[in-house]
Amino acid sequence: MGGQQSKEGETLEFSKDLPNVPIQFSPTLLKTLSADPANRPVYSEREVADLLARHVAHEVDKVQRGQQFARELREEVDREQVTRRAEELLERHKAYPLPTPDPTIVAKKQAVIACYKANPDRPLDCWREAAEFRKALEDTLAR
Repeated sequence: MGGQQSKEGETLEFSKDLPNVPIQFSPTLLKTLSADPANRPVYSEREVADLLARHVAHEVDKVQRGQQFARELREEVDREQVTRRAEELLERHKAYPLPTPDPTIVAKKQAVIACYKANPDRPLDCWREAAEFRKALEDTLAR
C-alpha cells in the first residue's frame, strides 16, 4: 500500500485487528485521494457560503422537525394521561353509590312543590311548607 498506487477495483486487506477482512474503497475515493492537489476544484467564497447556508438550512429543518415530533409526542402523552386519570376517577365514582334521599325530605319537597302548583299567583302562602323543608334539610345535614 505505501508507495504503490492502488488499481481501481483492487481489494486491499486490513489485518491489524481482524486478519483476512477485505476492505474495498470506491474508485471515486481512490481517484480523489490520488489526485494532484493542484487539479482539485477551487471554490469561491460565494460558493462555499452558499454550500454552508444550504447545509445549515437543512440541519435547522431537521432540528425543527425533531422539535415538532417531540411536541406531538408530549401532547399525545398528555392526552393519554388525562384519559387514564378520567377513567380512574370514573371507576372510583362508580364504587360509591348515590345516597338514597331521606323519605322525610322527599315528602317535604313534594309538599312545597304541590303548594306552589296550588298557589301559582301567591307563592308566599307556601312559607310554612318551605320552612318545614328547610328544617328537615338542616336536621339531616346536622346528623
